[in-house]
Amino acid sequence: MAYDAPYEWVGPPRWRRWVARVMAVVALGGCAAGVYEIVREGTVTAASQPTSLQPQVEQVAASTAAMARKLVVLKPHSSRSRALAAVREAQADRRAASRALATATGEVADAALLRNALGAHREYLKLLAAMLREPRTRLVGDLRASARRAKAAWGALPDPASLPDSIRGYGHVAALTRARRG
Repeated sequence: MAYDAPYEWVGPPRWRRWVARVMAVVALGGCAAGVYEIVREGTVTAASQPTSLQPQVEQVAASTAAMARKLVVLKPHSSRSRALAAVREAQADRRAASRALATATGEVADAALLRNALGAHREYLKLLAAMLREPRTRLVGDLRASARRAKAAWGALPDPASLPDSIRGYGHVAALTRARRG
C-alpha cells in the first residue's frame, strides 16, 4: 500500500510560526481590553437625577380643579354630597402625593417647597371639608387665608401644574356658609 504523504512531514516555515504566535498574542490582548472596558463601564456610577413628583402634582391639580367646578355650582339649599366627595378625592390625591414624597428614594426635586405646598393644601382642604360638613361653622375667615397660603405655596414651585389657578370656589362656599348662618 502506498501513501501519498511522506513520513517526514515538513511544518510551515519558521517565520510563519512566529507571525501566528504574534497574532495570537494580539488577539488575547484585544480580549483583555474588551473585558476591562466591560468591567469599567459596569462599575461607573452616574450622577443620579433628582426624583420628580410631577405626575402626583398633576393629579392633585386635576382633582382640585374638579373639586372647584363642584364648589362653584353649589346652591344655597342644595345637597353638598357631591362637593364633599370631590373634596375627599382631592384629599386622597394629596395624601398619595405626600406618601410618594415620603417614600421617594434619593433626592426629590424641590422637596421642601413641595412639602410646604402639600401642607398648605392639606389645611385648605381640611377647612373646606369642615365648612361643607357643618355650614354653621365659624371658620369662614380662616378659609380665605388658608386658600391664599395654598395658592402662594403652590405658586412657589417651579412647575405647579396650574394648581394656583385650581384653588377657587372657596369664596362661593364662604358666601353660602354666611347665608346659612344667617
